[in-house]
Amino acid sequence: MKKYLPIIFAAFLLGCTDSGKHFPSDSLPEIYPDYIGVTIPANIAPLNFNMVDDNVDRMAVSVSNSHGNNYSVVADYADFNIDQWHELLSMSKGDSLMVQVSALKDGIWTDYKSFPVYVSADSLADRGITYRRLPPSYNIYSVFMGIYCRDLWSFHENTVIDNKLNSGMCINCHTQNQTSTKDMMVHIRGTLPGTYIRHNGKEELIDTKMDSLMSVCVYNSWHPSGKFIAFSVNGTRQSFHVGGLKRIEVYDKGSDMVIYDVENHQIIRQPVLMTEACETYPSFSPDGKWLYFCSAERPENDECEKFKYNIYRIAFDPNSGVVQGDIEPVIIASANDKNATFPRISPDGKYLMYCECDYGSFPIHHPESEIRMLNLSTMTVDSLSIANSGDADSFHNWSADSHWFVFCSRRDDGLHTRLYIGHIDNEGHCDKPFMLPQENPKRYYSDLFQSYNTPDFCDDLVDIDHQWLLANLKKGGQKVTLK
Repeated sequence: MKKYLPIIFAAFLLGCTDSGKHFPSDSLPEIYPDYIGVTIPANIAPLNFNMVDDNVDRMAVSVSNSHGNNYSVVADYADFNIDQWHELLSMSKGDSLMVQVSALKDGIWTDYKSFPVYVSADSLADRGITYRRLPPSYNIYSVFMGIYCRDLWSFHENTVIDNKLNSGMCINCHTQNQTSTKDMMVHIRGTLPGTYIRHNGKEELIDTKMDSLMSVCVYNSWHPSGKFIAFSVNGTRQSFHVGGLKRIEVYDKGSDMVIYDVENHQIIRQPVLMTEACETYPSFSPDGKWLYFCSAERPENDECEKFKYNIYRIAFDPNSGVVQGDIEPVIIASANDKNATFPRISPDGKYLMYCECDYGSFPIHHPESEIRMLNLSTMTVDSLSIANSGDADSFHNWSADSHWFVFCSRRDDGLHTRLYIGHIDNEGHCDKPFMLPQENPKRYYSDLFQSYNTPDFCDDLVDIDHQWLLANLKKGGQKVTLK
């Protein structure tokens, strides 16, 4: 590839934007998404952005690093060439980029203050992100529901599975094994139900419905060995609010946890995790020795506001697939009249990230929900104030190298959840996260009447043979046994 010669921004503007007068501004540009001061990996797709002001006719943008390398574009929005963008980032690893923006409106160019974008020395080894995308509806299986995989190096998205495959399908939870696509699973509900499992690259469809369990298997976590999956079984209900900012509450009339033996197609009961309390959201530690989970005492009359979950852990025997020993408290949020859910341990074992809100098991519907990070060595909690917002922040997952995390946030419009990616440095400090890049972000997100949820990094792009899956759904999944 060609190397880019340094370009002085003023000269660049004179050559490309001489159609109007120029006035300097002491203000930063108002851009969408807000990429001002974010930290990014060196292999991320271009951070294209628009001006917030819809009346801006043209933009001139120059991006440079401290070595004098520079890349500039003049267009309706900041539309960077992907190859030139990646070359500039590869020369800027561990450095900061300075972004200079000038905007043309009513024949006048406004030259804004430049702002930094930090290119981390920590690479993002995972190639993509998988996520569920669906409209904010509650009572129908929409034809616009599915699991998708986004290439983080570009803007390409492919369909892992959506309910265009068969009407009446609800495409539900999905998980990779610590970002590995060799072990992954997807739940499918509705007229043709089943649980798709890929283990060591081999595909199968199973049926986990049993009369002795309150539901099919739901929330899940792979054991690092790939031999087991911890599942919750949940008696899930919905409750609708008649006013206020919260629209819906999802809660469990009851929930237990079981372990699924992948190779022997057997569900192993765990009596200590099948009590009158509601046990849910399992999460294995990266060394496979502990099973973390959430538990709440079920209040009388199932009053939603009194469901207060705490986070616990219990030792796990990878030979027998059985939990053992005493249940240990990890986060007792109820002591502060709070609620802790969705524990996720970083692959290096240093941190536990979780959601904190006022109550309940679905923080994505709680405007007050925020992400917290527990240092497992010091047992101190970081509020991650730079990553959280004034609206619901929830449902996070770690990258394989423990330096990046992806999460859902409603900060954009208060209705739809969007994906943000944050960075944790070697000292455990969190940097300002950035919204998942899109080719033309303002147009893309204004046309997308869907929400993202349950995002997960993946080490490679994910694909499923749709015809194989449909044939097996029609045939019915393999029944599993109960131990």
